[in-house]
Amino acid sequence: MDEELLINLVKEHGELYDSEHKQYEDQHKREAAWQEIAKRANQTAQECRDRWKRLRDNYRKARKLRQTKKAQGFKKIKPIKYEKIFAFIDSIIDNRERTDPTELADEDSESASSTNIDKFVEVTQNAVPEYERNNEESTENNTLVNFFANLGETVNTFPPDVQIRVKRDIFKIINEAEEEVLTNRLNIREVRRVSRQDVNVKFESSEFDSHF
Repeated sequence: MDEELLINLVKEHGELYDSEHKQYEDQHKREAAWQEIAKRANQTAQECRDRWKRLRDNYRKARKLRQTKKAQGFKKIKPIKYEKIFAFIDSIIDNRERTDPTELADEDSESASSTNIDKFVEVTQNAVPEYERNNEESTENNTLVNFFANLGETVNTFPPDVQIRVKRDIFKIINEAEEEVLTNRLNIREVRRVSRQDVNVKFESSEFDSHF
């Protein structure tokens, strides 16, 4: 699907993304708009709707990530994909965030079908052993966290079936690494336990010999 074309087609229909539009609540008008977009994009209405949601959510998340990086003092920040053609919803996003910073309502009045990048990053971070997460470095300076955040942003642009495969492979790698780390820690504990037993045995033996 031509994503740039899709974004520009949606731009022509304010009822699909602007809650202040007079036809925003008119489901018939909105459906008619999606049908028109689908015809011009040579796709089904549902495919266009789902792809728009993913693109829009990716853009919104990328803006937040960039704001976070700026606050953290990052100097080199990559431009957001489709930033120029997405500019028409900047004011809408800003208004929503000013009204309610926690609002993540769906402009299409439907449950979002795209994968939430925040959940992906959260799950990925939780898969890392706790002793790794509780290091002395602050999150602001943790390049590993930033790496996974950027990774999640990229994966979220993939088709759903590819997202599932990538996440499955990533979790497999992390789980295997975690098992390896846990095994090594258990082996170290066992070595220490055996060493302490040997010391105790030698100490008791020397005490016994001293009586003769």
